[in-house]
Order: sequence, then C-alpha cells, then structure tokens
Amino acid sequence: MSARIIMSFAMANHGYEFATWLRHQLMNRYQLGYPDSVYVDFHVARLVPVPAPIHNKPKVTLDIAPDMRPHMRSETKAFPIGARRSDWEALYKNAMQTASVMLIAYTPEYKASDWCMKEVRMVHLENGKRRQAGRPPLRTIVMEFTSAEGQIVGLGEPTMTRLRVSKTPGNGIGLAWDRNDYILSGGDMIALTNLIGQNV
Repeated sequence: MSARIIMSFAMANHGYEFATWLRHQLMNRYQLGYPDSVYVDFHVARLVPVPAPIHNKPKVTLDIAPDMRPHMRSETKAFPIGARRSDWEALYKNAMQTASVMLIAYTPEYKASDWCMKEVRMVHLENGKRRQAGRPPLRTIVMEFTSAEGQIVGLGEPTMTRLRVSKTPGNGIGLAWDRNDYILSGGDMIALTNLIGQNV
C-alpha cells in the first residue's frame, strides 16, 4: 500500500460522488499519482489484484457492478458503480498503516452507518499501535457537514481536528455532474489543505 490520505464517508445521499470529487482534488493538489495514494475503498477495490487461493482457501471475491441499493439512487435515477470485496477490512487496515492523514466526511448518513463507525474505531486501534511502536499518529480531520459533537469517540483528542464545512452545489461541473452532487467551496478546500499541510 502507498496510501498517504485515507477517507471515511457514507456513500448514501451523494457521499459517493463527493468522495470521488475530493479524491481527485487531493491527488492533483498533492501530486499523488498512485491509485491508492488517496485511499477511497470503492476505487482501490477495482485496482488491487485479487489474491489467489492459498491452501485450498477460496480466493477473495470481487464484485464490480451498479450499487442497486435503493438509498444509493440519485434524483436522476442514476446508480453509482460499486466495488465490493470480502477483504475490504484488511485492505483498509493496510492503508491506515501507511497513511499520515485520515479524512472523515461527517454527514447525517455517516452517523447512521455501522461501517463508518467501525472505521472510526479502527483509527483509534491504529493509533494505539503507533503509540506502542513510537510512530507519529494518524492525524484525523473530521469535516463536519453536521455537528459531530458527542458522536465520534475521541473527538477532543489532539490527534483529531474538527473542520466545519458546508455542502456547496457542484452545478454539474466535472465529477460533480449529477443533480444535487456537492463539493467543498474554495474557502473550505483551502482550510482543509491547510490542516492537511504541505507534505503527506
């Protein structure tokens, strides 16, 4: 893994599209050329080779198809392309080991997602391992589209920074092409990259 930034977000209600847009912005801003440099699991899942069977164990399953869950359908009836792997957790943990920054896009849908809350717990486990090994922590930036107060464990810890942001209409430009897709405003993007820093 060559992950430098890892993202955690809820896919529903245009979260998928926002994560795709932000990944593209960060890869350009920081000149990160590897597909997993800004780790967004549904993108990386399509690119990391699927392991072959070992000692009669079945190989990892990979399913790339439209995500037909009803809550994923947009206002224009479009479904995003999903990529599901049975080894997603191992890949995510591996990405955490090399990343220097974790970005959480905290929306109402995030709080409702068991998967997202599991990723928050994984951050704390990773930082526990780093403390024991004498390594710098995984810095976490919580982009609060809605208040995360009392919702995310460890929100007041020095390794976690809160950044209040707003959903800015994408207006059909570039990767924010669908109706009601959203992006970060120029000011919010500057604030985010200032928190990330110059080197990741």
